[in-house]
Amino acid sequence: LDQTLEIEVNVRMTCTKCKKSNLRTEEVNGAIEKQLMLDESVTDNSIEKILSKSRKETVAKKCDNCSPNTNVDFEFERQIASTSDVVLVSLKRFLTDFETGISEKVKTKVDPTLRITIKGQKYQLKGVIEHHGNTIAEGHYTCTLKTEHEWKKINDSQISTTLTPAD
Repeated sequence: LDQTLEIEVNVRMTCTKCKKSNLRTEEVNGAIEKQLMLDESVTDNSIEKILSKSRKETVAKKCDNCSPNTNVDFEFERQIASTSDVVLVSLKRFLTDFETGISEKVKTKVDPTLRITIKGQKYQLKGVIEHHGNTIAEGHYTCTLKTEHEWKKINDSQISTTLTPAD
Protein backbone atom coordinates (compact mmCIF):
# COMPACT_ATOMS: atom_id res chain seq x y z
CA LEU A 1 0.00 0.00 0.00
CA ASP A 2 2.85 2.43 0.75
CA GLN A 3 4.07 2.16 -2.86
CA THR A 4 0.53 2.81 -4.11
CA LEU A 5 0.38 6.02 -2.04
CA GLU A 6 3.89 7.31 -2.84
CA ILE A 7 4.19 11.08 -3.29
CA GLU A 8 7.29 13.11 -4.11
CA VAL A 9 7.75 16.53 -2.51
CA ASN A 10 10.31 19.12 -3.67
CA VAL A 11 12.08 20.74 -0.74
CA ARG A 12 14.07 23.92 -1.39
CA MET A 13 16.28 25.53 1.26
CA THR A 14 17.82 28.92 0.50
CA CYS A 15 20.28 30.78 2.71
CA THR A 16 18.96 34.31 3.17
CA LYS A 17 22.50 35.63 3.68
CA CYS A 18 24.40 34.25 0.65
CA LYS A 19 21.35 33.07 -1.40
CA LYS A 20 22.85 29.60 -1.94
CA SER A 21 19.99 27.21 -2.64
CA ASN A 22 19.61 23.46 -2.25
CA LEU A 23 16.78 21.48 -3.86
CA ARG A 24 16.03 17.90 -2.97
CA THR A 25 13.11 15.57 -3.57
CA GLU A 26 11.63 13.58 -0.70
CA GLU A 27 9.40 10.54 -1.02
CA VAL A 28 6.37 10.58 1.24
CA ASN A 29 4.46 7.35 1.78
CA GLY A 30 0.86 7.72 2.86
CA ALA A 31 -1.59 10.58 2.89
CA ILE A 32 -0.90 14.13 1.83
CA GLU A 33 -1.37 15.86 5.15
CA LYS A 34 -1.51 19.59 4.71
CA GLN A 35 -0.70 20.21 8.35
CA LEU A 36 2.49 18.17 7.94
CA MET A 37 3.45 19.63 4.59
CA LEU A 38 2.63 23.27 5.18
CA ASP A 39 1.87 23.57 8.89
CA GLU A 40 -1.03 25.90 8.21
CA SER A 41 -4.75 25.62 8.56
CA VAL A 42 -6.77 25.15 5.42
CA THR A 43 -8.97 28.11 4.56
CA ASP A 44 -9.30 27.75 0.76
CA ASN A 45 -12.48 26.15 -0.52
CA SER A 46 -10.98 24.18 -3.44
CA ILE A 47 -9.01 20.95 -3.00
CA GLU A 48 -6.93 21.78 -6.11
CA LYS A 49 -6.00 25.23 -4.72
CA ILE A 50 -5.13 23.69 -1.36
CA LEU A 51 -2.89 21.01 -2.85
CA SER A 52 -1.12 23.33 -5.31
CA LYS A 53 -0.02 25.74 -2.57
CA SER A 54 3.50 25.89 -1.26
CA ARG A 55 4.56 27.85 1.77
CA LYS A 56 7.84 29.37 2.80
CA GLU A 57 8.97 29.35 6.39
CA THR A 58 12.20 30.44 8.00
CA VAL A 59 14.50 28.09 9.91
CA ALA A 60 17.87 28.78 11.54
CA LYS A 61 20.82 26.54 10.64
CA LYS A 62 24.48 26.69 9.67
CA CYS A 63 25.33 27.45 6.02
CA ASP A 64 28.28 25.49 4.60
CA ASN A 65 28.87 28.32 2.12
CA CYS A 66 28.83 31.50 4.26
CA SER A 67 28.38 30.62 7.95
CA PRO A 68 29.76 27.19 8.93
CA ASN A 69 29.97 28.01 12.66
CA THR A 70 26.85 30.07 13.41
CA ASN A 71 23.21 29.77 12.47
CA VAL A 72 21.73 31.96 9.75
CA ASP A 73 18.17 32.11 8.43
CA PHE A 74 17.13 29.78 5.63
CA GLU A 75 13.90 29.94 3.65
CA PHE A 76 12.37 26.48 3.61
CA GLU A 77 9.72 25.61 0.98
CA ARG A 78 7.86 22.37 0.17
CA GLN A 79 5.70 21.67 -2.86
CA ILE A 80 4.21 18.50 -4.32
CA ALA A 81 6.42 17.29 -7.20
CA SER A 82 4.60 14.13 -8.28
CA THR A 83 1.95 11.74 -7.07
CA SER A 84 0.91 8.14 -7.55
CA ASP A 85 -2.29 6.67 -8.96
CA VAL A 86 -4.05 7.03 -5.60
CA VAL A 87 -3.94 10.07 -3.29
CA LEU A 88 -5.33 10.38 0.24
CA VAL A 89 -5.78 13.96 1.41
CA SER A 90 -6.09 14.95 5.07
CA LEU A 91 -6.97 18.59 5.73
CA LYS A 92 -6.24 20.32 9.03
CA ARG A 93 -9.54 21.90 9.98
CA PHE A 94 -8.68 23.19 13.47
CA LEU A 95 -6.63 26.18 14.63
CA THR A 96 -4.97 25.90 18.03
CA ASP A 97 -4.19 28.87 20.24
CA PHE A 98 -0.92 27.67 21.76
CA GLU A 99 -1.18 30.05 24.71
CA THR A 100 -4.57 28.75 25.85
CA GLY A 101 -4.44 25.29 24.24
CA ILE A 102 -7.94 25.83 22.86
CA SER A 103 -8.69 24.57 19.36
CA GLU A 104 -11.30 26.14 17.12
CA LYS A 105 -12.80 24.54 14.03
CA VAL A 106 -12.16 26.23 10.67
CA LYS A 107 -15.67 26.48 9.24
CA THR A 108 -14.78 27.46 5.67
CA LYS A 109 -16.64 25.02 3.44
CA VAL A 110 -14.30 22.94 1.29
CA ASP A 111 -15.70 21.86 -2.07
CA PRO A 112 -15.24 18.09 -2.46
CA THR A 113 -14.40 18.45 -6.16
CA LEU A 114 -15.31 15.29 -8.08
CA ARG A 115 -12.27 15.51 -10.40
CA ILE A 116 -8.95 17.21 -9.65
CA THR A 117 -5.56 17.45 -11.35
CA ILE A 118 -2.30 17.50 -9.37
CA LYS A 119 0.91 18.01 -11.35
CA GLY A 120 -0.78 16.74 -14.53
CA GLN A 121 -2.17 13.59 -12.88
CA LYS A 122 -6.00 13.37 -12.91
CA TYR A 123 -7.93 11.98 -9.95
CA GLN A 124 -11.55 11.09 -9.24
CA LEU A 125 -13.00 11.55 -5.79
CA LYS A 126 -14.02 8.22 -4.22
CA GLY A 127 -14.95 9.26 -0.69
CA VAL A 128 -15.17 11.99 1.92
CA ILE A 129 -14.95 11.68 5.71
CA GLU A 130 -16.52 14.67 7.43
CA HIS A 131 -16.41 15.87 11.04
CA HIS A 132 -19.62 17.39 12.46
CA GLY A 133 -19.02 19.45 15.61
CA ASN A 134 -17.27 22.58 16.83
CA THR A 135 -14.21 21.20 18.65
CA ILE A 136 -11.66 18.41 18.36
CA ALA A 137 -12.94 16.98 21.66
CA GLU A 138 -16.53 16.54 20.51
CA GLY A 139 -18.47 15.77 17.39
CA HIS A 140 -19.38 12.98 15.03
CA TYR A 141 -17.96 11.62 11.78
CA THR A 142 -19.87 10.59 8.66
CA CYS A 143 -18.61 9.16 5.40
CA THR A 144 -19.80 9.53 1.82
CA LEU A 145 -18.56 6.90 -0.66
CA LYS A 146 -18.82 6.57 -4.43
CA THR A 147 -20.22 3.22 -5.51
CA GLU A 148 -20.31 2.19 -9.15
CA HIS A 149 -23.26 4.45 -10.04
CA GLU A 150 -24.16 6.59 -7.01
CA TRP A 151 -22.99 8.23 -3.78
CA LYS A 152 -23.81 6.61 -0.42
CA LYS A 153 -23.85 8.62 2.81
CA ILE A 154 -22.99 6.49 5.85
CA ASN A 155 -23.95 7.76 9.31
CA ASP A 156 -23.43 5.01 11.88
CA SER A 157 -25.84 2.24 10.80
CA GLN A 158 -27.86 4.52 8.49
CA ILE A 159 -27.01 4.37 4.78
CA SER A 160 -28.73 6.65 2.28
CA THR A 161 -28.27 7.62 -1.35
CA THR A 162 -27.20 11.19 -2.18
CA LEU A 163 -26.50 13.08 -5.41
CA THR A 164 -23.06 14.41 -4.45
CA PRO A 165 -20.69 14.11 -1.46
CA ALA A 166 -21.53 17.71 -0.49
CA ASP A 167 -25.26 17.01 0.06
